[in-house]
Amino acid sequence: MYLQMKKQILLWPDALNYIPFNISSHQNWIIVLILKPNADKRLFSSISFFIYNIFYPFMNRKQSIADSALALFAERGYESTSTQLIAKAAGVSEALIFKHFGNKEKLLAFVIKEGYKRIVEHNRGMFQDKEPLDFIYTVIELPYKLVWEEPQFWELQYRLLDMEISMNQHQRFMQPLHAMLVKAFKDLKYEFPEKETELMLVFVEAFWKYLIAHRDDKKNKYLEMQQFFKSKYPAAK
Repeated sequence: MYLQMKKQILLWPDALNYIPFNISSHQNWIIVLILKPNADKRLFSSISFFIYNIFYPFMNRKQSIADSALALFAERGYESTSTQLIAKAAGVSEALIFKHFGNKEKLLAFVIKEGYKRIVEHNRGMFQDKEPLDFIYTVIELPYKLVWEEPQFWELQYRLLDMEISMNQHQRFMQPLHAMLVKAFKDLKYEFPEKETELMLVFVEAFWKYLIAHRDDKKNKYLEMQQFFKSKYPAAK
């Protein structure tokens, strides 16, 4: 039998010539149980008990802490949110936060990194196989899409603009766009593709911050602004 978690596989010593017996999934974790045809089913029962009564609750508590931290950091700010408050919101002991994350700073780093990872995975492929102009339009649509899909995360990022962990992760997230935009503008025969790229990235950065600061406004207003910016890039140049 073996246990598969994310991209790691932990093998039991006798994990040879096994066939699939049961598959179970939970959030980002995938657990695959494989038993020999003649394996003792009590082994499966024991492992199932461990998964559903120990492993899943353990991971649920960690995720609950991270989710509560994200909500509170976004609403109150990092400095104004104590680990006691996070523990109360998550329904766990404060000691469990330290057990999972070490301290509040590491908890914040986890929330930010997991947030960007979640966003990248959710939007994977959105820029692939695009014509140059369609790619530019997709970049223009990016701020609105991101903010309305993950409002709490981008509210947190808005509050943490000056923190190194936030800036570093955001730069890594945005970095691939530069080269792709330059290529798109070159393909469209723009005279200054590098400058066009810088202007586009300024728009993206400014617009998601504007959306966070004015989220109570009507959405149509943002869509009209988005469309107006698109009109600056006609099909033929």
